[in-house]
Amino acid sequence: MQIYSSFFLFLTKALIVYASKHFSICLRQGQAEDCKHMIWVCTLYSIFAFISLHSFEEDFSTAISRRSLLA
Repeated sequence: MQIYSSFFLFLTKALIVYASKHFSICLRQGQAEDCKHMIWVCTLYSIFAFISLHSFEEDFSTAISRRSLLA
């Protein structure tokens, strides 16, 4: 669980850093309209990461509760 969470946290941070650098370069060059796709990529990835992590937590907690009932 901890490794999975850390992995998504690392990917999210890397994507945010990349997107912010890319977007700031676009703003300096006056091409902010061309960077809208980066905002969509960040948004969609964040939604995917949240849903995946939440469903993994539910599966993990269900497995632990089943194991404790069997013991």
